[in-house]
Amino acid sequence: MQRGKSQGSYSNILSRTELEFGITPKYQASIYMNSRFVNAYRNGVDGTTSGPGVNRP
Repeated sequence: MQRGKSQGSYSNILSRTELEFGITPKYQASIYMNSRFVNAYRNGVDGTTSGPGVNRP
């Protein structure tokens, strides 16, 4: 997890979950699920919120 900035607030959480199971004594299968959460508020130099998905005038 990453947190903090010189101005405003920012947090970034990355997570990876794995499910693994044996099919036979010699073969295994696994499934991965990746997830991410990003929160940024007033992180710009001028006190505005910026980044992907933010509408700019």
